[in-house]
Amino acid sequence: MNPDLATNQRIKEFAQAHGLQFIGEGFDNVVYADVVRQTAWRFPKKADREQTLRQEAIVLPHLAHLGAIVPAPILKEESGLVYGEYPFVSGTHYEQLSPTEQIDLLRKSSIFLNKLHRFQHLDLEVLEKINSYARFQAVYEGLRDLKDTLNDAQMTYAKSLFESFLKHREYAGIPPALLHGDFSKEHVYYQNGQIAVIDWSDFQLADPAYEFHHLLNELPTEAHQTLVDNYDLGIDQSFWERAYAYRYMDTFEVLLQAFQAGNTVRVQEFVGEVDQDMIRFWKMVWKNFGIKMP
Repeated sequence: MNPDLATNQRIKEFAQAHGLQFIGEGFDNVVYADVVRQTAWRFPKKADREQTLRQEAIVLPHLAHLGAIVPAPILKEESGLVYGEYPFVSGTHYEQLSPTEQIDLLRKSSIFLNKLHRFQHLDLEVLEKINSYARFQAVYEGLRDLKDTLNDAQMTYAKSLFESFLKHREYAGIPPALLHGDFSKEHVYYQNGQIAVIDWSDFQLADPAYEFHHLLNELPTEAHQTLVDNYDLGIDQSFWERAYAYRYMDTFEVLLQAFQAGNTVRVQEFVGEVDQDMIRFWKMVWKNFGIKMP
């Protein structure tokens, strides 16, 4: 039997034996909760993600004082499974909040990220360091594989986007910071004026501007200013230019991953995303940075 399938079966059997309720599932993990919703049980589906769980158990307890609830796991090993027990977090997502609460969530998220990106501790040495410049340089080089997938206008847009970013070779030397790595609306809860940030399985050391790529994609343009106003840039004047670049380049990274995996449905989905991004890119964002539409 496929090792991953065997692990998934053991997880299901374990959850049933312990009376756990299914909560959700991603590419790498499956989550259950006890019947009274006090504890969340997170099971890595792949062996290589067990290490991430171990790293969470080391790093996340240090983040309790940064202005958000950060549920940290207690690492457990039982029945051939490695899993984490987290305090169950509940609350309301962005879309279900009032306009005033939405602004407060974004304000507190930006303040929290500002503190997170400045956090230093020896235990961070267990995390992978990712050079974001090199990461997207590799995506740019991979665009050649998409020559029969993207039309001429899409490819022209892609090259303009990546070349405008990659010409700044100084971006390769940006000091890495601690990132959540997947900071999106679905991973932030709001309750009684407090935010909780969940799902740290993509945390990493990288360019802090990369942290905002999901929110800049998900939020209406008028909401972006709240993020900008509450994040302290210091002397880093190129921060938001990089953040917007990552927001748009990320679409191509996901498209390339789907292409390489042979997932034709997801490829078509993200080719459609490229079309939508082109309009936003030329008309709403990059015109502010002096880039002309070809």
